[in-house]
Amino acid sequence: MAAKGKDAIEKLNSNRYDVALVDFRLPDMEGTDLFPLIQHTSPSTVKIMLTGKPLQDIAGADVLVGKPVAPDALLSIIDCKLRNRNIES
Repeated sequence: MAAKGKDAIEKLNSNRYDVALVDFRLPDMEGTDLFPLIQHTSPSTVKIMLTGKPLQDIAGADVLVGKPVAPDALLSIIDCKLRNRNIES
């Protein structure tokens, strides 16, 4: 877990993740700024953007989820995206 974009960048440079759950507004940057780095370091990572803004397409996001989101619904989305990723591989 990373609370700030800077912390996420450090983690992304040294680790690979199956899922990146990113908030649109981070304390030090917009969450969308992380997507190019995620795509470059780990292209198979499922990128989920959480936002309280009206839902619209966000470049780089595999899934856009409006807040608030029920934990069970979020887990279902993650499970579905990971299964689909494994089928496509």
